[in-house]
Amino acid sequence: MPKYVNQGFFDRRNAESSLCNPEYLLYHVGFSNVEHFDMDAVKRNLEGNENTRGVAFHRCRGITDDDLEFLGTMPNLEQVHVHDSGLTGSFLRFLKKTPLISFEWGYSVFPPENYRLFRDLSVEYVEFTHSGLKDSIFEDFRYCRNLDTISIEFNPFERPVPLVWEIEKLVSFYALDCPGISSALSHIGKHDLRHLSLRNSGIDDHTIETIELRNKLLCFYAELNPEITNETCRHLVNIPNLADFYVPKTSISMEGIKILSQGSAAKSLSSLDFRSPDIDVDFLLDDAVFPKLNDVRCQYVPEIYKKLKKMGFKGTGRCLNAPNRLFYISMPKTEPEQDLYRYKYLHRELDICWI
Repeated sequence: MPKYVNQGFFDRRNAESSLCNPEYLLYHVGFSNVEHFDMDAVKRNLEGNENTRGVAFHRCRGITDDDLEFLGTMPNLEQVHVHDSGLTGSFLRFLKKTPLISFEWGYSVFPPENYRLFRDLSVEYVEFTHSGLKDSIFEDFRYCRNLDTISIEFNPFERPVPLVWEIEKLVSFYALDCPGISSALSHIGKHDLRHLSLRNSGIDDHTIETIELRNKLLCFYAELNPEITNETCRHLVNIPNLADFYVPKTSISMEGIKILSQGSAAKSLSSLDFRSPDIDVDFLLDDAVFPKLNDVRCQYVPEIYKKLKKMGFKGTGRCLNAPNRLFYISMPKTEPEQDLYRYKYLHRELDICWI
């Protein structure tokens, strides 16, 4: 959840004490788990507010889209986040004159009759999770002149969605757990895509071949697509700026990584995740092959663990330090280990971690 979602904010029971603190209204405000709104207090403090840049509604009840007309009076509103709050999205009609950049919507159906409201917005980033989207939403996204990032999660598409490629400025496309999205990808390579993520979306080698990815691609994520094989590496081998290559739980093996090493992609690659047990440690540590490779994520193999220790990797258990590579190797975790990993990873203290 965004940092600006504050537990109980603007709840009727503590509205006055919260509203007296001007720091709450400095940049972002959030309504979280609120069942009873004092809309008069909300409007009194936010209507025409020039300081607030983001507003979030997280599991809120008792508000309607019409109640949010005051959002249109906020001259610097850039972010709106809605999570499981019983709204329909029709309040977007009030935001035509706001400088809205980011719109996030989750765990509520976003009805098709409100798709066209995006046509009048300056939005650059849209994110939908469990939102029941229909393919027709891409028709309206085409009219968003500034839209460069689309993120959709847990949203199966029942029929082809060929309109994605017509979104002119698209540079980042994330389709996570979206079966049926593959039909939208044949022309997406016409864009100068930098980030492409297609987790668990039923894609295969042929899908990647038809995308015709261009040289500006930086990150490729395709985990949980078992029909992706080493052949995909042949389609990406000569992308000169590829930095992240994440393909865990696909059928890519060490053979595929060696294919990838034969082109310009290997010279720019900095992060690799393929979770295969047939890891060749010596090959992955060769600076002549992968001069910029910083971290590798692969499957746990006891022999590999022992070999890394012999090669000078220091530490115990899941956390080992290495001078020129970070290895994140999959293995069962206990709950305390998970907590330790989350803490240290978020603070970027791990040099090598057994995931």
